[in-house]
Amino acid sequence: MSCGARFVEQAPPDYLPMLETTMKLGVSRQTVLQRVKRGQLEALLVTRGRRKGLRIRVVDDHPNLFESTS
Repeated sequence: MSCGARFVEQAPPDYLPMLETTMKLGVSRQTVLQRVKRGQLEALLVTRGRRKGLRIRVVDDHPNLFESTS
C-alpha cells in the first residue's frame, strides 16, 4: 500500500472511522492523516453505503495493559 489508501466497498471490522481513530489514539485528525501518509497506519477508503470515507486500522499493541491481575 504505497499511496496511503485502498478503495473498498466495505471495510473490515478492525478498521475504524476517523473520529473513533482519533479518540482511541488520543491524537488529532491531522496526526492520523500524517501517520497514514508515512505508512505508520493502514487506511482504506470506503466508496459505498451511508458511511463513505476513510477507515483506519488501529492495532491494539497492549490489549491487556489496564486489566487487573488480582
